[in-house]
Amino acid sequence: MTLFVRFVIIENESGEEGSTAYQIDETDIKIIRLLQEEGRRPNVDIAHNVGISEATVRKRLNRLFSEGIIEVVGMVAPARVGLPKETIIFLQVELAQLDEVTAKLAQMPETRSLRYTTGEYDMVLEAFFPSDEALLQFLTRRLAPITGIRRTATAHVLRAIKRVEEWQLPLGEERDQIQE
Repeated sequence: MTLFVRFVIIENESGEEGSTAYQIDETDIKIIRLLQEEGRRPNVDIAHNVGISEATVRKRLNRLFSEGIIEVVGMVAPARVGLPKETIIFLQVELAQLDEVTAKLAQMPETRSLRYTTGEYDMVLEAFFPSDEALLQFLTRRLAPITGIRRTATAHVLRAIKRVEEWQLPLGEERDQIQE
């Protein structure tokens, strides 16, 4: 199991993303990026790379954790534990039954990620399976009977080029480009 630091966007009281009580600066971003590369990186190594004291790193990390800006999670490599078939399932759902469908899908052990979306589909479900047969059984025996699902489209991931845990928090000019 590999440990990664996940950057979390905190929602404000109105549910809007991006508003945090603690505004991160370039030093925080450098610390976060180093942890995203190696979740077990020692504070002294971070301090050396960023050019600040170990005590400053510790204080900043405590604040980043306490504010909920970062969290450490263990990321499992699905293929190494017998789940090599990565699948993305797009779902059109009766909006009046969205909460019920969401609750059922979120409870399923195959569901790795479940998100509301805009556009042609209302939700996207990411799941891993041991085989194509297991995927077929999931679609036909687990999803199909759920009342409220109108339509699905399934995408079998052939190769992951960049995984979510490889995303780096933008720094400096990269960050400016996103905000333009």
